[in-house]
Amino acid sequence: MIETKSSAAPHLRPLWQDISPPGPACVALDEPSGTGVAIIGGGFLGLSVALRLAERGVRCAVLEAEEVGAGASGRNTGFVVPSIRVSATPDVLASRHGTECAGAFFDLVARSGDITFDLINRLDLNCNAEQSGWMQPAHSPKAMKAVKSAAERAREKGRPVRFLEAAEAGAMAGFPLPNGALLDNSGGQLNPLAYVRALAGAAAAAGATVYENTTVTGFARAGDGWRIDTARSSLRAERILLTTNALTGALHRGFAASLAPVRVFQIATAPLPENAAVLSGGQSLSDTRRHTFALRRAPGGGLVTGGLVRAGRAEAARAVKKFSRRLATIARISDAPNTHVWSGIIALTQDGLPRLSTLEPGLDAAVSCNGRGVALTTALGAEIAAYLSGEDALALPLAPLTQHPARRLTTHGASLSLPFLEARDWWESRAA
Repeated sequence: MIETKSSAAPHLRPLWQDISPPGPACVALDEPSGTGVAIIGGGFLGLSVALRLAERGVRCAVLEAEEVGAGASGRNTGFVVPSIRVSATPDVLASRHGTECAGAFFDLVARSGDITFDLINRLDLNCNAEQSGWMQPAHSPKAMKAVKSAAERAREKGRPVRFLEAAEAGAMAGFPLPNGALLDNSGGQLNPLAYVRALAGAAAAAGATVYENTTVTGFARAGDGWRIDTARSSLRAERILLTTNALTGALHRGFAASLAPVRVFQIATAPLPENAAVLSGGQSLSDTRRHTFALRRAPGGGLVTGGLVRAGRAEAARAVKKFSRRLATIARISDAPNTHVWSGIIALTQDGLPRLSTLEPGLDAAVSCNGRGVALTTALGAEIAAYLSGEDALALPLAPLTQHPARRLTTHGASLSLPFLEARDWWESRAA
């Protein structure tokens, strides 16, 4: 067990804000203008679509209320995970949209890690990207069977995936993993804030217009297109794509009601000793627990981990205590000094699948995070850009909006079930 000295109270800000290069110089929309496609929301998804549209020669503009990456895109752990939630299975999608559609979508998911790193390499994006692999340890014997089966199916399709038995998995992770782990070599990690800023720069260089500090206050039909009102001006567009995810608010109540916003906390530690073996190969790791244990090395050698915290007062302090305890219990790291603690809001769909919905002719909304947005949003950028350009092929099926049953529980709703989820995880892990 690694032991280090405790530290003073950590900074209440994302680690990434202290280590990321600045983004491109983006102005606010302060006079009337026009474009082809207006994308509301400057996170991974909106900027990925804008980049791909601009590369196709389509006029487009991104409107971001704050700075690029101010939301969940600049506040997550930076895992590049070529997978989606365990509950979102091919059978669920096939039952709604057919086997062919499900096959195309899950093939895109499997390739999303390669798509992300290929884009970063092609455009030389500066974001500490490492295609060093993603590990999914099994937290129980039952989960081990599911993970092993998933690895076998992936290998049959030619993917760089294999199952690691306990000894090999533990050696790679740097701490015991008694039920083994799946290893997908196409995954990895990056600095998420640096990545979203680099995407904004790449989109602008390709011809897209990126507006920051431009709050959209509403939009309405205007002839054959749309008029988008902002706090200081307006923009006319032929069509609109909403990529506001969990921060949609009153902009479109139907879209907002289809998602459950969930507040997630992260902590970062000071650099570990040079001889520390924990994830020394640069793999990202997220296991099969219902309350997932996720862990990675940050640039500089520290660790980043996080998850849910019981709602109430002093949440940041509870996050530090809770996640430090998980580091000690699971990863055998005791008293690692915490340098940063922060939170962000992610959007969950009821079935764990991303969604593209047509709200009205010329008005679409897309959401794809569910806690694994880096790779999937990047891969879907090209898909949605092709759809907006008039192409029929779309790996992500169009789906109607349905109200999320947990929406009324607000951003803290998921934490209400946390004791139950963790109790089940613990009980399953104890099973023989």
